[in-house]
Amino acid sequence: MNAESVIPRHETFGIIALLLPLCSSLLAYFWVGSMNLLADPASKLSGLAIATVLLTCCLMAIEANEVGAGSQTDLTPKGKRREGPVAWFLAGVLLWAIAFPYWMHRRSKYGLKNLCIGAILVSILFVCVFGVMSAAIEKTKSEVRSALNINE
Repeated sequence: MNAESVIPRHETFGIIALLLPLCSSLLAYFWVGSMNLLADPASKLSGLAIATVLLTCCLMAIEANEVGAGSQTDLTPKGKRREGPVAWFLAGVLLWAIAFPYWMHRRSKYGLKNLCIGAILVSILFVCVFGVMSAAIEKTKSEVRSALNINE
């Protein structure tokens, strides 16, 4: 039994895109969460968030390209072309928390599995973990500043 019989190649990008923010959230919580302030956890957290968003956007664009999104034959009921890979990438970069689950729903229009519910759950987890971690880092910085009587 080979990998192709378990997960079709065209589903692979969607599954990886779904797992990436989940793994990134776990990494942020356990790796960045265990850092002290001297290790600069804020920059690591920001870098991890940016890398996750960019990689998932790339995966969305690659998958959109593979299924023919935005091609000459991909038309709306009114006869206009749908958004293509570049539009999905840019939408993801600008509004990741909305575009990512929306693409995971839209991919079902091209014969792929609808992974929207999973994408919504992973997006909520990702945003919450990164928001809480960022707030905790800033709170710790503030406590250290006040303990050292540093005013900014």
